[in-house]
Amino acid sequence: MAIEHRPPPPPSGPVPWDKDFALKMLADMLRIRRMEEKCAEAYGEGKIRGFLHLYIGEEAVAVGALAALRPE
Repeated sequence: MAIEHRPPPPPSGPVPWDKDFALKMLADMLRIRRMEEKCAEAYGEGKIRGFLHLYIGEEAVAVGALAALRPE
């Protein structure tokens, strides 16, 4: 018997973020990307030993997850 999964409907109403918050999220994503690029460079130069798994292309996941957290 197959289990059918349906995601919940998206919330309706106005977007809870303003332009400044959206720009901060973009800046955070860019900061993560630059750090990842520096790590990749250091790994390529042998400055980081072992294995390196990059997060490049997934920056919005981290930033979006943190933006969704509430103090309560």
